[in-house]
Amino acid sequence: MISFDPQGLALADLLAIARHDTPAQFSAQARQRIDEGHRLLLKLAAEGTPIYGVTTGLGAAVDTPVADRVEDYAGQALAVVDKTRR
Repeated sequence: MISFDPQGLALADLLAIARHDTPAQFSAQARQRIDEGHRLLLKLAAEGTPIYGVTTGLGAAVDTPVADRVEDYAGQALAVVDKTRR
């Protein structure tokens, strides 16, 4: 089992995952950093801070809000985090 952690991933490990379906998981440290980043994202979104690709559109639509409520951002972000825990 290959573990994703804050120190990074060796090229050989990445290739093993991509080419040989070697199982991988997030370490406890990585999960903690993901959770901290998620909380920061929700805080900034609640404060109205534009976050490229999260609370705004992409490219030419960068000035276009994509959701009216912070709950919408939370739902999008939680869907990504939930997928990593399976």
